[in-house]
Amino acid sequence: MPKTFTYDELKEATNNFSEDKLLGGGAFGIVYKGVLRDGRIVAVKQQRAERKLEEQEFQKEIEIISGIHHEHLVHLVGFCIWEAERLLVYEFVSNKSLHFHLHDYGNISENDKEILDWKKRFNIAVGTAKGLVHLHDVSAGKPRIVHRDIKSANILLDEKWEAKVADFGLARSILAGKTHISTEVKGTFGYMDPDFFTSGIRLNEKSDVYSFGMLLLELITGCLPLNKIQPPDSDNEKLAVKAKPMLRKAVKDSNINVVYTDPKLGKFDKSAMFLVVHCTAACVCYPAGDRPQMREILEALEGKLDVRVLTERIKTMFTAEDISWNRKTLLEMLEAIKEEDPATSIG
Repeated sequence: MPKTFTYDELKEATNNFSEDKLLGGGAFGIVYKGVLRDGRIVAVKQQRAERKLEEQEFQKEIEIISGIHHEHLVHLVGFCIWEAERLLVYEFVSNKSLHFHLHDYGNISENDKEILDWKKRFNIAVGTAKGLVHLHDVSAGKPRIVHRDIKSANILLDEKWEAKVADFGLARSILAGKTHISTEVKGTFGYMDPDFFTSGIRLNEKSDVYSFGMLLLELITGCLPLNKIQPPDSDNEKLAVKAKPMLRKAVKDSNINVVYTDPKLGKFDKSAMFLVVHCTAACVCYPAGDRPQMREILEALEGKLDVRVLTERIKTMFTAEDISWNRKTLLEMLEAIKEEDPATSIG
């Protein structure tokens, strides 16, 4: 069970939540680096004032994530409830986020730069998939957990460049035997499953599968889901909208050369790229019922399942009408979001 910390302990650990301890933050909280009295280095997440949860809701969040133990999931060390303060204490992951290494790379000195090459990216994809498979696991009749906010900012990297899925603030559990739960629409634009967005309340694991597909596309292209693909021959479309026809064409023609790849990749393993492109196409399939389970995606990435099995249906459904997939609705939604704010969330 996670430890209950006092507010004074966490205040001391973070040097009174000093700016020089700041690791980052998003819509739901600010994260500080801390050193506990026993010497352990941790990450302390302090909820933003406008996001304060009632104690019952906060306890429910703790209940969901306290039972999660996996090498590719960030471990919860403890928590603190003091007056209006709600804080979570996680293990510290030393090598920043995938988002940092893909998109903030230009903000660090030349001496500190290390290219996120294809081998690392492929390993990150496999590690993230393993973490999600563990969340979605139905063994022993336990509830499945839907993360609901898979994105590059929530994939942390350790000193060996192994991926750890973080930030379970939007996670929800689904009891064994249930196909979905009814809940409000929340998540990050660009990564959010359009099927969940349009259905409004019906949530299951396939929403995480879609988000993982957009994460794979981000690893391939080096582009944020809300950013325009470069070069200009991309028709100036958003990555989230351009993705499906581009991937379907690659799958239909068995030609990964039609997929835009990050110039920083240089040479890459074409067989591994073939796997990732096909998995991406399967993940972003619409409607959600046509998507595979995360376990199938992992097996395909590991070479245990013929990836073409996952995309055969896509090839047979390759029509102009299918490519449009609520194109107008999604375009209008994306255009309403500020492109310079990749972490924009709702909820």
